[in-house]
Amino acid sequence: MASESSAARKVFQMLISLAIQRCRQSGILCRLTVSIKCFHELEAPSMRISVSDTGVGSSLEEFRTMDLEAHLYPWDKWDGLLSITTTSINEKDIHCYRLNLQETVFSRRRLKRLPSISKQFGTFSGTEVYFSTNEENTDEFVTWVVHFVQKVPSHSSSNDSMLMYQRIRYIFTPNAMHIPRYLWLDCLCSLAEI
Repeated sequence: MASESSAARKVFQMLISLAIQRCRQSGILCRLTVSIKCFHELEAPSMRISVSDTGVGSSLEEFRTMDLEAHLYPWDKWDGLLSITTTSINEKDIHCYRLNLQETVFSRRRLKRLPSISKQFGTFSGTEVYFSTNEENTDEFVTWVVHFVQKVPSHSSSNDSMLMYQRIRYIFTPNAMHIPRYLWLDCLCSLAEI
């Protein structure tokens, strides 16, 4: 049974919080998307968890200073790596990074810049962060994520009206051991003052 305080859950909560902050900063209607892909064909079940938003691009300072209190979590299920892609509305490139949360906050090896990708179409901003983890009970984790995201409106400040629309799509293949499972949660966030 997965712990309520597992590293994957703690990181997921932090990523949702950061995505909401970026949406707030944009001041316009934003999309917040959670995608979970579960793979059961390996000896240990694994998941790829992605949190993306169409808010302002990341300043990266939010990730540089992210403190997971790593000493509190075992690293046997997760390598501590986050993959980050981000861009701002006025930039011509999408910037890619790899963040190693096992490194100390002040380590130069903590955040590594990867090759950028040129924007091909349109003007847009946003950030996607994803990581992979081995969880003993992927169904339990997915259920926890759905409940957590559904509670997000109650976590926002009383001055904000948020998450006007939620759409949850599941594609489960319960008895097919070699087919990935998917979960998408799409939320349109309006952060207008009440």
